[in-house]
Amino acid sequence: MSTSSRGFTLIEVLLVVTIMAILSVGAFSGMVSLQRSARVNETHSRLVTFLDLARNYALNGKQVSSSSCPSGSTECVPSVFGVGVLSSGEKCPAQSGGILLYYAMSDQFSVINENHILDLYCIPAKVNVEFPEASLGSVQKFQYSTPFGLFRAQYIDEKNTTASALTITICEKNNFTCAASSLSKSLTLYTNVGVPE
Repeated sequence: MSTSSRGFTLIEVLLVVTIMAILSVGAFSGMVSLQRSARVNETHSRLVTFLDLARNYALNGKQVSSSSCPSGSTECVPSVFGVGVLSSGEKCPAQSGGILLYYAMSDQFSVINENHILDLYCIPAKVNVEFPEASLGSVQKFQYSTPFGLFRAQYIDEKNTTASALTITICEKNNFTCAASSLSKSLTLYTNVGVPE
């Protein structure tokens, strides 16, 4: 009784390799698209979370431990809780900037005290956060005053916004503007309450 063993022909092997290559290219491009979308979505989510936290902290009078508390006490309720968006900075040197959740002892817009930062999110290098009336290298701040959570926004020109609403756009970086980006998300803040939608 004779048994014959049959192997694969060269054409069969090439056909399998070609099909695997086509499937790999499709999977890779899908994965890249998913990563791009995830970066924009994560930045949008962090900005919304920080704005919600700042507002809730202000409304509830969250106490902080700070050497800046008046009368030498170690815990106090700050005047404001805020969110600052930096387009560049030392905290996130390899990134395109950062989103800060912070507090301040006075309700005046001033330089954010490094010791008053409650949380920090470094914006991925390929993501752009765009504001109306903002310029490169600027800091935008959004503050909620305690105890009523009154909202104010400030741009680089040191003026408070008077518009009834402002829109922040988060997009895949494309020549420093979101206008030409195919991948973007918007966040609208109504300036009387500062609630993100």
